[in-house]
Amino acid sequence: MTGSNIRRKRDFDTPSPIQTLGLEDINAAGASHVQDLFRTLTVNAGSELATSQNARMGQSQFSLRGLGVSGTLTLINGRRGGVSPIATGDGSFFTDANQYPVNMIERVEVLTDGASATYGSEAVGGVVNIITRNNFEGFEIGAETRQYSQHSGYMLNGALGSSFDRGHFAVFVNYYEQDGVFRGDFPWLRARDNDGEGQLDTGSNWDSGTGAGRYQLAVLDMMTDAWERDGDTSPDAHCGEPNSIGVINTFVGGTNCRYSFINQRRLVPEES
Repeated sequence: MTGSNIRRKRDFDTPSPIQTLGLEDINAAGASHVQDLFRTLTVNAGSELATSQNARMGQSQFSLRGLGVSGTLTLINGRRGGVSPIATGDGSFFTDANQYPVNMIERVEVLTDGASATYGSEAVGGVVNIITRNNFEGFEIGAETRQYSQHSGYMLNGALGSSFDRGHFAVFVNYYEQDGVFRGDFPWLRARDNDGEGQLDTGSNWDSGTGAGRYQLAVLDMMTDAWERDGDTSPDAHCGEPNSIGVINTFVGGTNCRYSFINQRRLVPEES
């Protein structure tokens, strides 16, 4: 039983606070992968649910009570889940919850209190125990599609199970894919970029322009017969022209030719 070393039936009360998400809760959440269940848990705080631009894209982890992903222990049927080979930025290791097909889950038991005495320091924030569907028999198939304003995603899942004289087997499969979206794909965000108008609401989409893309003309000093820099600074004369693939990613801002980074980072990661 989650939160105890004593084996008891599930319908017995436990002194530890446990929140349970059953099949009805999972279906009501429309979960296509486990991270969709995180949003229903108020005790979960500090998880990376949809990382858009680093090595952990497509991964998610539990973080109970905001104590960090390495402080929440994830169990599979009461046994410790495998640790992801990719650590967080601060070097913390975690169990990637998205590696488990949603259709194989019967319920999720969340111990919302610290359980270090039972499970060790990994459970200082709490414990999440993913219980799989036991003795599943038959064939099950499902599909889902999601269409957003700028991107789409779809999910396919299947389950196959059967019993025989010497045992039982079950196979669960999930496949999920979604399009990636760059910042420039959102009209409301592109409207905040310069686009050559000289009005910038945010500096995160363009370079500082403190040196590159501008120049000063050389003029001859008739008194000294030496070449000196003109006092006026001008932007690159070719600023704002299409590049080799026809994309315009530079604009004139003041006396600088600036480069727009609006499409150098995704807001929604491409995942499969």
